[in-house]
Amino acid sequence: MSLKPFNGPASQQGMGLVAAIFVITVMALVSVGISNLVLTGQQSYGHEILSTRAFLAAESGAQLAVHEVLPPSGSGSCSNNTPALPAAGLSGCQVSTSCTQIGPIDGINYYNIESTGQCGADADLAVRKLTLRIRDGSP
Repeated sequence: MSLKPFNGPASQQGMGLVAAIFVITVMALVSVGISNLVLTGQQSYGHEILSTRAFLAAESGAQLAVHEVLPPSGSGSCSNNTPALPAAGLSGCQVSTSCTQIGPIDGINYYNIESTGQCGADADLAVRKLTLRIRDGSP
């Protein structure tokens, strides 16, 4: 059995290149993973904003419908409509409301108000629906 003599640094040539390629590949995979996380976070934030705007549009529509049913003047009406949203922050959003009168029950009128707000389009469409039940305070 003969031992191979150690030739010094000449026998280790190319190992640094393999290690460098490995490190570069790992760093590239890590950076792709981080960029995917950032992109997903941005999309989630955008959907959250649209969802909040749709909820606020539905809430605004419901409040407009309540004002129509029970105005300060005392003579309101229950109707289905699509009110225009006056707030600049809700531009690009739509709202539709429907109102149904229940009763009178024991001399009290009750109303179901449904308001649907939607913001965005296609894959980025957010829809929120609110249902209110109110009663006419005057017996």
